[in-house]
Amino acid sequence: MNDDRARESRRRKATQLTGGARPVDDSDAVDLANAVIELAQEASGVRAEHDARVVYARAVLAAATAADKKRADEVPVPDPVSPYVQDLLSRCRTAQHQYGGRPPGVWSMGQRLAVALILRHHETLRDLGYTATDVANRIVGDGHVRPKDFTQWLDWMRAQLGIPT
Repeated sequence: MNDDRARESRRRKATQLTGGARPVDDSDAVDLANAVIELAQEASGVRAEHDARVVYARAVLAAATAADKKRADEVPVPDPVSPYVQDLLSRCRTAQHQYGGRPPGVWSMGQRLAVALILRHHETLRDLGYTATDVANRIVGDGHVRPKDFTQWLDWMRAQLGIPT
């Protein structure tokens, strides 16, 4: 009975560690390696050496770290709870629903430009003497957002507003 509990505990730990719910660290890699090796030992009846566990743990950690980095690199969007992004989305919704898609003149120049760019209100950009590229450079230059790919970030913002990309 204790063997079954221990085996189930190791299986749960291995599942938890590979679930991707949080970044993997050194202790997780060692725990995962131990759980996998112990399960393999039960099946094969062969006892693994400590050095093999360390080598395997390092390999698991390297793979998990690479996977975490790849996932992070694939996300071209801002932190959805960023106050700047939330404010922009809110202003875009206000402009859509209350002003026909045109940002009101009482907003700051930066807010008007960013909203006009996101909502594709080219008339506002032209009236204010800016191009889409000028506005994109200004948004990134202000340091509010620093996406790897500004076009993907813009598409993400538009998708949040139900605007086709």
